[in-house]
Amino acid sequence: MEIARLGRSGLQVSRLALGTMTFGSQMAEPDAIRLLDKAFDVGINFFDTAEMYAAPAQNETQGVSEEILGRWLRTKSRHAVVVGSKLNGAGDRPGQPLLPWIRGGYTALDRHHLIAACEASLRRLGTDYIDLYQPHWPDRLIPIPEQLAAMARLVESGKVRYFGLSNDTAWGTTRFCAEADAAGLPRVVSIQVAYNLLQRNPEHALAEVCAMERIGFIAFSPLAMGVLTGKYSTGERPAEARLSKFSRYGDMYLGDRMVEIADRYVAIARDHGLSPVKMAYAWVRQQPFVTSVLSSFSKPEQLQPFIESAQITLSPVILEQLDAIRQLHDARWNQFG
Repeated sequence: MEIARLGRSGLQVSRLALGTMTFGSQMAEPDAIRLLDKAFDVGINFFDTAEMYAAPAQNETQGVSEEILGRWLRTKSRHAVVVGSKLNGAGDRPGQPLLPWIRGGYTALDRHHLIAACEASLRRLGTDYIDLYQPHWPDRLIPIPEQLAAMARLVESGKVRYFGLSNDTAWGTTRFCAEADAAGLPRVVSIQVAYNLLQRNPEHALAEVCAMERIGFIAFSPLAMGVLTGKYSTGERPAEARLSKFSRYGDMYLGDRMVEIADRYVAIARDHGLSPVKMAYAWVRQQPFVTSVLSSFSKPEQLQPFIESAQITLSPVILEQLDAIRQLHDARWNQFG
């Protein structure tokens, strides 16, 4: 398994990373433990979680994914594992809680919530420190310098090694860098954003920001929530598939145009005798600004193609054909960002 440095940090992370959002909901703990063991045994050392998981977010399973990961973590050398976790920021709009069961629902990225959330995650994980701590999404209500100062306290206390961003924009990322430099505070070392053959918006500005500021790019949802597997082709809606069960995501990913474009990619893979799943993973990994490809699984057997994709290098011919589909449908991609 190839290893890469995450931005300017001292973290050495595997090019493939394992997400835990299904642990405790779509995947029972025994299967989750076996999945973690198998991933670790093949060289995956980077594991992502969040205080709001399991997904879909609900009161009954909040924090369970961290707890499962924590029980597994105690069976390994702590220094051999890179743990990333995320905390909730502001709700959809001021005065309206997003997840009312997390700190009363009025979460924010201020000092109080950063410290409270971090300490709660540390207890669930059963560890003294989190390697990479990230706001799950931006909070534009709390000034960025205040967020940075609160994060710096966690770093100074040893509870967090480094912090990054998640679901943020190019503007937000550059502001975090500029404000940190101005105040002499620790910089963000990474950003975690959805990136796949169907969602290529990060290429427009964020990729350049990451390159110029030496920020590690963590690409999640490399299969576009499963659309790039081909299982939703020609109107198919498998009953047990994630997008069939969770309408919030289905509305986002299963539009006719999205599925049509995905089907074109699937056809290219099959024309070259490739698994569409492995091709989609390999394509993300081969993008020059991507540090690590992050994926989660609802079934243990789904891990193997992910692992095998690390050995695939797509030829220039395949890459050109994939890009031709992108050019043909560029106007459509803009709406998926």
